[in-house]
Amino acid sequence: MGKGLFYDGNLYSINEWVEMIVTFCKKNPSEKELFSEFPKRPELGQMVTAGVIFEKNGSFFVAESVKILPSAENVLTAVTFYFGFQCNLNCRHCHSRIMAKDSHEEMDEMQAKHIANEIIKAKPLTVRLGGGEPLMRNDFLPIISQFNAAGITISFTTNGWFLNREIAQAITQFKHLEPVRLSIHGFGEEHDDFTRVPGSFLRLQKAQRNLKDHGLEHKFVVVISRQTEPNILHFIDFSESSGAEGILFRALKPSGNASEDQLLRPDEWRAVYDLIQREAKRRKIRVDFSPSGPPVTRYIGLDQKCLCGRNTLTVRPSGDYSACGIYFDTIGNVLEGNLDKVWLNSPKLKSIREGDCPCERKKL
Repeated sequence: MGKGLFYDGNLYSINEWVEMIVTFCKKNPSEKELFSEFPKRPELGQMVTAGVIFEKNGSFFVAESVKILPSAENVLTAVTFYFGFQCNLNCRHCHSRIMAKDSHEEMDEMQAKHIANEIIKAKPLTVRLGGGEPLMRNDFLPIISQFNAAGITISFTTNGWFLNREIAQAITQFKHLEPVRLSIHGFGEEHDDFTRVPGSFLRLQKAQRNLKDHGLEHKFVVVISRQTEPNILHFIDFSESSGAEGILFRALKPSGNASEDQLLRPDEWRAVYDLIQREAKRRKIRVDFSPSGPPVTRYIGLDQKCLCGRNTLTVRPSGDYSACGIYFDTIGNVLEGNLDKVWLNSPKLKSIREGDCPCERKKL
């Protein structure tokens, strides 16, 4: 396997042209200089569409999170750290509500710091703080600071309820923080019905205002289900008009609160994918779609393997970790140490890399 390009939490195998274009764009060329240097290269248009390179004030730049890696094989690009399963909402699609009932998954601040330290030793490119609602924990800022000090990119998704002005001000200090992700499921009462908590949409809007007032980049995140699919264009319009930097659509996995009757049919997934691709080309903001691995990748015609176990791991509050955060099959516990060695040598992970995908085993 050749070199890899890491961007926005994803790892891509690349050819020599992509690396040459990235290197050239670090000189901030004009559009004429760039397209004269690489005439008729399809990679150029693809990189502009994806946001890997972008134009500003007449010059081209490389997105800050872009990294060229020596290899795209067995690189630990991301660790999802379930930062407690506590949450003030009870969303209809949420897979983690069932985990919140397990007392084994409780974690105090000392244990959270220990787990974070062990993750840092494994040198992932990014850490995603999941949940639950991460902002409900008093140690949210210290843990982010721990990863930031180690030079690891951090991302987190929030329902916005607890994202007040003080939190917004505090996170401006973190240079390795990705745009904050705000979960949205509808508009007004529709969103509140999905979260099952009145007033949650107003709190989401207030959270966005707090982020904007402090100059913090943010994007909306939508999990596509039967309930949210009809609003795709409305979600994009809202993101664009409200001043978000982008929107990310994710595919639903039927686990926890989510049931299989919330899933789209294969032909519907294909139509959704085509719609999002069309909108991505014409909108001023970034519009992305994450199929979350198979089977949706097959439905939309992408030859793309699931990243779980190949490039990503999930760690629970107990310290237990597995390849997949939804179909959890424990490999070990980070508190035992040696996560970096397990990543390279685990028989379970080797089996996944040879084709034994947890999502496929579930035959969704």
